[in-house]
Amino acid sequence: MDEKLPMEVGYELTAEDYVALALYRSDNDPTLRRSRRNAVTVLVIYVLGALALGLFGPEGSEMFAIIAGPMLLGILAFKTVPSLRRWLLLRRLAKSKDGDTHGPSRMRVALSPEGLSHESPDCSVRHRWSGIQGVAKTKDHLFIFIDSSHAYVVPRRAFQSAGDFDAFVTRAEDYLRQAKSGSAPACPTQE
Repeated sequence: MDEKLPMEVGYELTAEDYVALALYRSDNDPTLRRSRRNAVTVLVIYVLGALALGLFGPEGSEMFAIIAGPMLLGILAFKTVPSLRRWLLLRRLAKSKDGDTHGPSRMRVALSPEGLSHESPDCSVRHRWSGIQGVAKTKDHLFIFIDSSHAYVVPRRAFQSAGDFDAFVTRAEDYLRQAKSGSAPACPTQE
């Protein structure tokens, strides 16, 4: 395949794709991981304190132990059951503000040596590779990060084969690597 020709794919972006991005960010962003770990630590300390108060505190404080058990199980379930996090994110998307339900959206992403082009029914955007923060691949998605909180999501299902998906990912990684090393083509001139 000629590296000078744009490589593009069209697809429908679904709520599951938004959730995949949110989960990826949650699991891989050091700040979010640290924040979640700190919140869970505080909750665990609170629950253990309530449990200790219920078991060893003055008479009449048994209710603390009764409440602490289910709270601890809830924390452990949230931390260890990915499907629970996925369900909570989907539910949050369904109830998002302004009536935006994040239903299927038609998208097109094209890669060229100069940059990335994105088209949706609402807009058309071009980014130079030098303005792209990074790319990340999971089993089912490619995420092209514009900055730490915005990314284009390209699902594997948009491609006819796993080889086509892998070629698209490789092309994005190569273009980004070239831009970061300074060997990317110069910005095209306006005509």
